[in-house]
Amino acid sequence: MSDFPRELTADNIEGAISRYLTLVSQVALINASASGLDLLRELKRGTIGVGPYPDVSLFEAANRIMTDLVILYGVRWLLRSSAFAFKAYHVEYGHDNKNAFDITASAGNKKLQGEAFNVAKQFFQTKKAKMLRKLKGSKGAGSIRMLVFNDDAVRNASALAPRQGHIYIVVDLGSGDCRSLPADLRELASR
Repeated sequence: MSDFPRELTADNIEGAISRYLTLVSQVALINASASGLDLLRELKRGTIGVGPYPDVSLFEAANRIMTDLVILYGVRWLLRSSAFAFKAYHVEYGHDNKNAFDITASAGNKKLQGEAFNVAKQFFQTKKAKMLRKLKGSKGAGSIRMLVFNDDAVRNASALAPRQGHIYIVVDLGSGDCRSLPADLRELASR
């Protein structure tokens, strides 16, 4: 993933998503005839040899790819919505841990710090709580804290109430569509 843009803008987001989806389309089961322990071993330990993460197992690639898509679609939505004055968003792919947050942006005295994840329903509350704790340290004037996550992780995303000063971007990985909570970001953007 070192050759993918870490700074996403209106000029490069569509190309980044298109190129990423092309790489993802290469991923397939390597040994479809395996079963039982052999299948599980292949899923967890074998390397897939293709796609955005060719040197990891199918299981690990799936985790990384699904989170990367949450990031890419979420940032695309932010750029299209123009709710914030940010012209570029800096991102980390594949569970990198080089920066403090998965998504950052700044313009003038405003800054945004965001965490992105893709998680199963049964682990959503735990993951959300962990990410909110991580964002807790990103306080300050003009600071916006954001969570970006997959829509199928929550039963009723509209019932989620973000904490004061937080936004949630809920991503449909099937369509790439997103929605925000709160739905009207103008109040947050004007702070």
